[in-house]
Amino acid sequence: MTKETLKSYYKNLREIKRLKAKIEKLREQRQKIIDDMNNDNIFLEADVRAISLDNVSSSPRGFHISQQERAIDTVYKKLYDKQNELYYEIMETELLIGELQISNVDTEYFLQTLDSEDLKLAELYFRDCKTSLQIGFKLNMSTSTVHRRLNKILDKGF
Repeated sequence: MTKETLKSYYKNLREIKRLKAKIEKLREQRQKIIDDMNNDNIFLEADVRAISLDNVSSSPRGFHISQQERAIDTVYKKLYDKQNELYYEIMETELLIGELQISNVDTEYFLQTLDSEDLKLAELYFRDCKTSLQIGFKLNMSTSTVHRRLNKILDKGF
């Protein structure tokens, strides 16, 4: 086990946490769009003031489509496209989380083999980026003991 591997492990954990928070926000946005699509009250941005039967056009299939219906279709299409975009962004983010978790498997297994005091020492140094002086103060040991124990932890990983 190297220092870089352990630093990368904790960096990946922070990134996974950030990505999970992002997914929650994306899911909230997507749900809001779905709710808007299911809502009976559609607010149009188009400058449509009233329905006039004189301005109803005919589609190739013989259905009559008013200006308002076209505007509603446009709004629904935008909402549908946006919710699909969010869905794919959620899926891509979940794939990235999975890749990060897989890359952490060996290090996670290694950390599980450490006793609780060594694990705490590794977390303080690699996760929390504490100095050996800060760790020594917190764990009531000298800085040389901190360095010796860190080296012992790293040697265990080989």
